Amino acid sequence: MSMERIVWLFNRLRAMGPVEIMRRCIDEGVSFMQSRGLMLAADSPLFFSDNSLLHVPEFDSQERDLEDVLRIADKLIDDGMDVFTLSGVECVNPEWNRDPLTGIEAPLYFAKKLNVKDIKLCVNIKYLWEPGRFLQAVPFALAWKISGEIKYLRAVKGMLESWLNQCPYLMGVHWASPLELGLRLINWSIVWQYVGGFDSPMFEGEEGRVLRDCWLQSIYQHIHYIDGCYSYGSSANNHLIGEAAGVFIACCTWPFEDDYDRWKSRALGILEDEVHNQVWPDGVNKEQTLAYQQFVYDLLSLSYLFDPICFSTNYCDVLKKMNVFIAAMSDGSGNSPMIGDADDGRVCGLSLLPQGVPQVFTPSGGQPDSFPDGGYHILRDDRADLFMVIDSGPLGYGTLAAHGHADALAIYLTLDGHEFLIDPGTYVYGSDPFWREYFRGTSAHNTVRLDGMNQSESGGNFLWNTHAQTYGKVERGQSEDVFQGSHDGYQRLADPVTHSRQVLLNREERQISVRDGFSCCGEHLAEQFWHFSEECRAELLSDNMVQVENAGIRISMTFGPNVRLELFKGDEQIPLGWVSRRFGVKVKAVTLVATAEVEGDTVLSTEIFY
Repeated sequence: MSMERIVWLFNRLRAMGPVEIMRRCIDEGVSFMQSRGLMLAADSPLFFSDNSLLHVPEFDSQERDLEDVLRIADKLIDDGMDVFTLSGVECVNPEWNRDPLTGIEAPLYFAKKLNVKDIKLCVNIKYLWEPGRFLQAVPFALAWKISGEIKYLRAVKGMLESWLNQCPYLMGVHWASPLELGLRLINWSIVWQYVGGFDSPMFEGEEGRVLRDCWLQSIYQHIHYIDGCYSYGSSANNHLIGEAAGVFIACCTWPFEDDYDRWKSRALGILEDEVHNQVWPDGVNKEQTLAYQQFVYDLLSLSYLFDPICFSTNYCDVLKKMNVFIAAMSDGSGNSPMIGDADDGRVCGLSLLPQGVPQVFTPSGGQPDSFPDGGYHILRDDRADLFMVIDSGPLGYGTLAAHGHADALAIYLTLDGHEFLIDPGTYVYGSDPFWREYFRGTSAHNTVRLDGMNQSESGGNFLWNTHAQTYGKVERGQSEDVFQGSHDGYQRLADPVTHSRQVLLNREERQISVRDGFSCCGEHLAEQFWHFSEECRAELLSDNMVQVENAGIRISMTFGPNVRLELFKGDEQIPLGWVSRRFGVKVKAVTLVATAEVEGDTVLSTEIFY
């Protein structure tokens, strides 16, 4: 075992409590028994009461939308699907265990012993898991429902038969993650209903009945698997919600007589608990990432739609607040900051269609501009169509803060519907540690780094050893708003430093004043990072002035004395000057770095004129 692996294991154990460690030991025992053929799901014939209720939306929209569904389904059949950076990945009869990115075939080992992070197994496991969620089967099933054309039903049948043949129970990468099983169950449920359920023409004849029974057997195995190994403790983030949503929706769709009540009840209890455990009272998801905010909202909403009567009023109230936050974090042109991790993951195949995932609750009336629990504050100048977000939220959720970025006190800015100051995104997860550390590090955000160190200390790709604690509030007035915030991330230095930031928006003067204060005793190197959209052009006009232009709109930034300014674009070594709008894709953009030596109580001033 490498020293790097030993250090990671040590850090990971530190993030667990004794109860979690004990439970994981028990899970190891269960896994060992299952690898020997014990404690498995029943393989006897399954009898269940078919549920005739339709839980997914009927498409009674305009003819144009129905034609779009057929067009999307035809494109998937003819051209294949997009998987992150790849296009043309086979949909109907793929090699499910072959990595489409590298061509490497993952082995059919016992799934719970597979190390899916091993690049020898596959460079990026997400390229295998994404097709295995069966999102692409939903357009086929819906196209069959609205057109009756047999080619769409054959496409669904081909996918199911090939997956069931190539991915036997508990073997291979598609059985390695309970979350992936949960998402597959959600899409299988939607497909089952669109193709006609138990009486679908796909199940006619002896061959069809064999397919139906094999599919139901696998569904039963999926539910049994998840129910026996829900994520918990330090891992109880969006994965736990996705697993419970999959089981709950599956139980609503296929109420197996023997275990239906127990499985559904446990999944419902998890959803009701986690909607409060993982969401702040103001509606912000505690993972501190807008992408996972939408992901979790879709999981919770779909679960509600499948059996609304089961859920409490409090559950519904949280969904409303989550949706309000999602809406508030976009400007009038639909731009929003890429705060925290994002992997372009979708919950279900409805997101591939014009209608998308059904909305349970839509925001109405005015929206708040401050979310104090989640730590996000919005400043506006409606006359100039200025939209600004300041981040004073926690690092992330739980002891891992797995999907959080070291972005305390970062600023996002759009003007007249065009982005200027941005969050550069995520780019990759575990496949490239160098870029993973950069995109989630402090230097990739519009804030200040001291002595070349992140505000929080990384312990691995999805683990932070130290968590910066951040504070922020806004005082609002008719002509100006003032944000005041600070964090303690650099208190861990030998000479402890507190970084505070004041942001003053003066609407009369069309000016934003940023004051970065440092309280310390000794000398430190302070770097202010300003990341611009890839659509922006930046020019140094003098030693302390920069002009930035996007679509003919300009802002200027001036800095105080003794500050060194430098522009970067697409630097691979430092690295700086990148933005990632899609998982696995990065493009060059301009980053401005303002560097200064600070000692004692020091303030660095930046003026932005718009």
